[in-house]
Amino acid sequence: GKAASGSSDSVKKKAKEKLRFLVRLSRRRSAWIIVVYQFFSGTLWGYLQKALPVSIGVTFLERSVINLSGLVIGICTLFGALAFKKLRDLTNNTFCTAVMVVMAVAACVLSYLVFPYNANISLTPDTAVYITPQTYHVIIISILLSLTDTGFNVLGFSVAAMMFGGDTATAFSFLDTTFCIGNGIMITLAGFVNLHAYLILLTVLTIITGLGYAVGLRKYIIQL
Repeated sequence: GKAASGSSDSVKKKAKEKLRFLVRLSRRRSAWIIVVYQFFSGTLWGYLQKALPVSIGVTFLERSVINLSGLVIGICTLFGALAFKKLRDLTNNTFCTAVMVVMAVAACVLSYLVFPYNANISLTPDTAVYITPQTYHVIIISILLSLTDTGFNVLGFSVAAMMFGGDTATAFSFLDTTFCIGNGIMITLAGFVNLHAYLILLTVLTIITGLGYAVGLRKYIIQL
């Protein structure tokens, strides 16, 4: 009985300590930059997982284009971390952040040009587009966005580990929780907001995240 009571008290004590730590963390600007990043990541995956496949499906007659996009995203996610590390070794994290922002914005602009404005929410979308959609457009979009997400992930987890000190379990729990919240909200939003508005939102969050990393988290990323 005493052992069980002692164990229960220990668990409660640790829970209170973590809660106090999270409260202190919430007062730091750097923590909120990480939260914004997680919403950016959720918005990006809302596009990659939902809006993009649906848009491809109603824009292209060949259903294989959807599978091709998924394959490209998987490969780039798998090898993107290695490519990011190589670029970081040759340059620095600030430069890598700028490159990722440019890639994501370019992908959003290209998506805006090749897909109808309501391609993600209508089975019979408006046929008006700025550029005639081609398979290679989808490949470029998939490559740019998946590499961007992988690069930001590497930086995000590295920065969070430094912010949380040795408590990596709390750091990763914090990241996972905020990502799930952001991902859930943004994937749901991807089914209700027209594609062009969603892409504008993604572009804005990309720029805010990039500035947050390059300026707000500069003291961390220059140490990585």
